[in-house]
Amino acid sequence: IKNDCYIEVVAAFGGVEIFLPDNVNLEIESTAIFGETENKRPIAHIENAPTVFVRSFAVFGGVDIK
Repeated sequence: IKNDCYIEVVAAFGGVEIFLPDNVNLEIESTAIFGETENKRPIAHIENAPTVFVRSFAVFGGVDIK
């Protein structure tokens, strides 16, 4: 990933896994109803790295970002 990018995801009655490389930053905007969006990446903010913006909506499901 060389530039900022956007991912929109909906998880309804199931789950979604998003795998990202270690050299990007992550911004999450989420709405969850009986579910969750969870950032499982152990990486802190990286200066001058591209950012992946994730907008998620979870209903009876979950979104994991790894």
